[in-house]
Amino acid sequence: MQWNDTLVERWTDPVLFMMSFDKLITIYEPMVPVEFFQGTEFRQYLSMESPPQCKTNIGIPITYSAEYASVTGQ
Repeated sequence: MQWNDTLVERWTDPVLFMMSFDKLITIYEPMVPVEFFQGTEFRQYLSMESPPQCKTNIGIPITYSAEYASVTGQ
């Protein structure tokens, strides 16, 4: 796929964007490609644990998961 004259690849597994301001995490956003939640096969994803420096912020999850059951569409 081309985007702004750059060759880009589609991703298949969820990814996590974490951004900070003034040494504090301000945005914690899991991104899941729409294709993950489509199709006829069961899909499950469990993230790796967040790096140790991220665990010091209260309220930030250290892992996340996504699951798709094709039988129910959920």
